[in-house]
Amino acid sequence: MAAERLIRERLCAARPQDAVLGEEGEDVSGTSGLRWVVDPLDGTVNFLFGIPQWAVSIACEDAQATLAGVVLDPLRGECWTARRDGPALLGEEPVQGSAGTELGHALVATGFAYDAELRRRQAGVLAQLLPRVRDVRRAGSAALDLAWTAAGCFFDE
Repeated sequence: MAAERLIRERLCAARPQDAVLGEEGEDVSGTSGLRWVVDPLDGTVNFLFGIPQWAVSIACEDAQATLAGVVLDPLRGECWTARRDGPALLGEEPVQGSAGTELGHALVATGFAYDAELRRRQAGVLAQLLPRVRDVRRAGSAALDLAWTAAGCFFDE
């Protein structure tokens, strides 16, 4: 909550007319037509258990869609960014997703719901998928999974 509070304070100081939606706090309405979406600690359970697989994720959206986003992996010193009209970047270097098309070569990144009944159903889907792909990973930070997907990490071409 302290991390989100700090991010909210910085956003509101720099962009007081923008809305803010955070995972930990209340929605703050705005008048600019822009909204910041903040997950101050994606991979909270990993963080709490001392597993070094978590990130900070912030995006800005307008009425049409997401304008820009950033995923910061402070433990690895990696900052992933993307914007609607530009390339996805790791630092200042463009990243590119995989061109792979063979399901059997895919390394699938996934996550599971907190609700036990939903996890049970997800496990059934996973049991059907597992024999058809290279393997499955459940690392704990969806934001990092998506950044690594954008960089082509989950496919062996």
